[in-house]
Amino acid sequence: MNALEGKRLDSLILSSVDGLTVNDLISIASTNGLSQLRVKGSLLNPSTLISDHFNRTLSNLDILLIHVVHNSVANPIFVAKIISYWLNLAEETDRIVQLKIEGIGQETQDSAIGRLMRKVDSVQRVAWTPHQIVLSNHKGQVSILDCASLFGDE
Repeated sequence: MNALEGKRLDSLILSSVDGLTVNDLISIASTNGLSQLRVKGSLLNPSTLISDHFNRTLSNLDILLIHVVHNSVANPIFVAKIISYWLNLAEETDRIVQLKIEGIGQETQDSAIGRLMRKVDSVQRVAWTPHQIVLSNHKGQVSILDCASLFGDE
């Protein structure tokens, strides 16, 4: 992180950085002029992303993309719980979350989305493309990528 200290950054993409923590993200986000931050890290805990300190620090970013890897069993009920968690996080932080769940089949993911929409009245489908479906839960949105898509596919 010392290499970035004092540098003016507009956009930053971090991937597979060993030992990257939420505190590192907060430090990076405090960089003058940073408007876009995209991160993939295995040590990022989703529950820490809703802390007040984290949200205050990152509120100046236009785009925040965090890819947290879920090790998931191929079970629509469990996958629906993962999607529900991210919908609630998106609602609490008033953000749009882009979610890709790896290691499951497309049919399992589709079943989980259908189950969630049937069971939770406040979850609505707001958009659909061949590569993703966007669900909304009040003011938060989750864009769920299909199994074959990569981040950034339109």
